[in-house]
Amino acid sequence: MTLPLATRLRSTLVAALIGLAAGAALLGWAHTARRAAEAAVAHESRQLAEARRRHADALRSDAARREALRQLEILRHAGLLVAADRHAWQRHLVALQARLRLDGLDWEISPLRADTDAATPPAPGALVAATLRLRGEIAHEGQLLQLLARPPEARHGLFVPRRCRLARAADSPALAVDCEIDWISLQLPPPAP
Repeated sequence: MTLPLATRLRSTLVAALIGLAAGAALLGWAHTARRAAEAAVAHESRQLAEARRRHADALRSDAARREALRQLEILRHAGLLVAADRHAWQRHLVALQARLRLDGLDWEISPLRADTDAATPPAPGALVAATLRLRGEIAHEGQLLQLLARPPEARHGLFVPRRCRLARAADSPALAVDCEIDWISLQLPPPAP
């Protein structure tokens, strides 16, 4: 029993068409899977790049925070984070005034204020200062140096003479004094809630 040639060719042709359709479907599926895999790789690559960028940012931020903490410790060790002790300054000046008999000396200590220029508003973590104004008469420059010295019990802050004018009167052996000294420290901002 042999099948006629036309039937055999037809069945071979149908089998070839079925194979061709299956091959095309398989090729289409493989192409779609490859595109999905490429899209997944691209997505994962973007996520990896973003994770690397965030990691680099975190490393920079960590380094900056460590440097800030190191500088803060330097400031703390130097005593610049403690505000001026105006009462210690007053006790020091009263004791010097009595010991040196400086009855002709007048002085005033300003309240603690932000040490900024008028053009820049005070910022959190700004410098603060109390200003001592000395006016009057002293016997010699050595007394002025004692008056300009930091109070012995107050080792914190930075003393900066802003201006000081000395003049000897023609009819008096005393020196006229007009000086301003700032006691500067750094006021840290309050901790974030």
